[in-house]
Amino acid sequence: KLPELKQSGNGYVISAGVSKYSSSSANSLKFSNCVNDAVAYAGFFQSQFASIEGGKSLKSYLLTDSVATKEGILNAINETISNSKPEDYFIFNFSGYCKPLSDSTGKKVTYFVPYGLKNIGDTNEVKAKSIPLTQLKDLLQLIPADNQLFITEAGSTDAFQKEFIQALINTDSTIAAL
Repeated sequence: KLPELKQSGNGYVISAGVSKYSSSSANSLKFSNCVNDAVAYAGFFQSQFASIEGGKSLKSYLLTDSVATKEGILNAINETISNSKPEDYFIFNFSGYCKPLSDSTGKKVTYFVPYGLKNIGDTNEVKAKSIPLTQLKDLLQLIPADNQLFITEAGSTDAFQKEFIQALINTDSTIAAL
């Protein structure tokens, strides 16, 4: 018999999905299910959290299409940084588009592209208005919640896994030891 599950802390869920990117007709980009996926993830974790005894609260940020801007995503992350505690749970999901670009040293960096770009084909605009994986990783590490889950359905690039793991290894000695 398994022991009864009890939550040790509150939950924070940020689920962002962009299916329709606003851009020029020459650079239009849309996906069929990114918004649906973001809604489904947020709903799933809300129902899972509610089914566990313990009376803890869940703060859920569902950011879809025009609400899933860089500012909206960063605000939700910053609110989670300010309000969560080590015993809490944090789940981040991004369903949308990501684009690999080279930084000033020539190293490939994955950019998560939120809603609000006028031209997805403009490298400078993508860099200015998107969230680089390195920045996202740094922000997620500032969240006090010890229990974290990162989900992405962002059409990850060939080097995404390697880039993400290398970013974690650079700052976490436990992962580096593996």
